[in-house]
Amino acid sequence: MSIKILMPALSPTMTEGNLAKWHVKEGDQVNPGDVIAEIETDKATMEVESIDEGIVGKILVAEGTEAVPVNQVIGILLEDGEDASAANEAPAAAVPAPEATDTPPAADETPAAEAEAVPAAPAAAPAALSGDVKASPLARRIADQAGVDLGAVQGSGAHGKVVRSDVEAAMTGGAPAAKSGAANISMSGALPAAVDGSGNRLFASPLARRMAAQSGVDLGGVKGSGPDGRIVKRDVDEAIASGASNVAEPESATGTAPVEQQASAPGDTSEVVKLSTMRKVIAQRMAESKSQVPHFYLTMDCELDELLNIRKALNAAQEDVKISVNDFVIRACAMGLMEVPAANVAYEGEGVMRQFHTADISVAVAIPGGLIT
Repeated sequence: MSIKILMPALSPTMTEGNLAKWHVKEGDQVNPGDVIAEIETDKATMEVESIDEGIVGKILVAEGTEAVPVNQVIGILLEDGEDASAANEAPAAAVPAPEATDTPPAADETPAAEAEAVPAAPAAAPAALSGDVKASPLARRIADQAGVDLGAVQGSGAHGKVVRSDVEAAMTGGAPAAKSGAANISMSGALPAAVDGSGNRLFASPLARRMAAQSGVDLGGVKGSGPDGRIVKRDVDEAIASGASNVAEPESATGTAPVEQQASAPGDTSEVVKLSTMRKVIAQRMAESKSQVPHFYLTMDCELDELLNIRKALNAAQEDVKISVNDFVIRACAMGLMEVPAANVAYEGEGVMRQFHTADISVAVAIPGGLIT
């Protein structure tokens, strides 16, 4: 009997996840404990191991698919000796649309399929948004950092998937030209700021790249002050103020000038940024916190001389653990909640509140691309 591979719940609050990567393909033999996929949750990307033995009969959800509900069937595992036709009994609706194009239509359906394809082609062309393009997580990350529009990159991976080498080729000018309109603007505005004179990648915020393009500042000569040396708005402002613009000569006066003029229009000062699953949850939780939890703010001045002396003595007495000032602040908050029970409550609606008898504090820690608690 075939075994259904389900989207796992990797945390108590998880309701959906992104299928970041498959480690197996149809026809592969898997054993208990083998890593079969990577699932991206609101916290991290985690490996999923098989708990059964068998042969991968069918993959129903393609890698890169987002917002897959928990317990949805993502694949079929066949037991040894089981006919492969058993995998075909899985619901056809679960197969991603891009994969369905590989199946040729029946002879009597060919005219209808061709008739529908003709008007569909023009509608599909403008939908070249980066979020709609099949791309590996690494390719997306590099493209985001370098400002490359994935909608204008020709994928060389399986089923046209954009991989790392495609993005790197686009950054060095080896990618096919953008399809039309907005894609041309994105590529022409981003690529000159993505690499320096030696061909090395430059990390700059979208705003910094746009300001540099409008002001003629060569980002190759700008030192970034942001995280990991990233060039931010402040760095471009300083370069403009110092007069070290290093204006690069335009390659072509015919095609570049209109694009730059359009990019600086007052109504074109924003862009849509696709959020990762983690950042979606962060935004949701912050909005809920602000709207559902009453806020009050308290400011005071504290003399920390004695605290710093105690911290120094504690750290000198142990080598494996280092205590930070933040640790003292968190402990002080916990002690304050215990000393003022009226502040250690949660309103639960229906005219009641919950009084906590312990102080539990969750601390958000910044990591690249988001927060964890």
